[in-house]
Amino acid sequence: FQVAALRHLERHAPDLPVPRVIASLKGNDREWIAAADGQRHMLRLLNWLPGTPLSQYKPLGIHALRHAAAFQARLARGLQGFFHPHARHFVAWDIQRALLLDPGVQAWVAGDAKALCADFNERFQRDVLPRQSALRAQVVHSDGHADNLLRAEGSDEIVGIIDWGFLVHAPLVQYLAVTLACFARHGEMSLENAVVQVEAWNAVLPLVDEELEVLHDLTLLRIATALCMYDFRIHATERPP
Repeated sequence: FQVAALRHLERHAPDLPVPRVIASLKGNDREWIAAADGQRHMLRLLNWLPGTPLSQYKPLGIHALRHAAAFQARLARGLQGFFHPHARHFVAWDIQRALLLDPGVQAWVAGDAKALCADFNERFQRDVLPRQSALRAQVVHSDGHADNLLRAEGSDEIVGIIDWGFLVHAPLVQYLAVTLACFARHGEMSLENAVVQVEAWNAVLPLVDEELEVLHDLTLLRIATALCMYDFRIHATERPP
């Protein structure tokens, strides 16, 4: 799935600085190798992207956030028209699945976290979840946070994006919501910063009214999901169910 997506971008958006797939000597995008224990593993080779993770620059200014949003809109635009049989695979952080509402996750979430998210969870189930299936959807990178975006040295220009493990078919606006939420986590969120990112995205790949109406709640959903998932991970390793 990931290899096919990168090949699609190579053909349809060759100007985007994303990892390039390097074919084997046989001309294949992937090969199989056998480990010492006899297990077979699929092997792929990608080129190296120069740049420094955006997270290493603090604080992030308006220009960096604008470049980040515009770059990811270009990436989403480049992925338009691409699909794959595994595009709807399960990704725990895929917020359209609303995993934070799952009883199996909630069973491990601490009481104070549940209380903090209770009002939002109720509103999300009532007002947002029923609308998700009507939103335009496509394959998106879905993990455009500051650790995965690469910045040019001495510049605010975004020169690459890495870590394609969360690639998934999802509502388009979800990708922007994840980005807004991830920058909020790093402390760079304010109304002004959010507006700048939405404007930068919109200049490249305009959002429709239905997407703008749910953007705020989808951003909160990503933040609430992170809270529950981190709590789940912490407490699930501390005690039995």
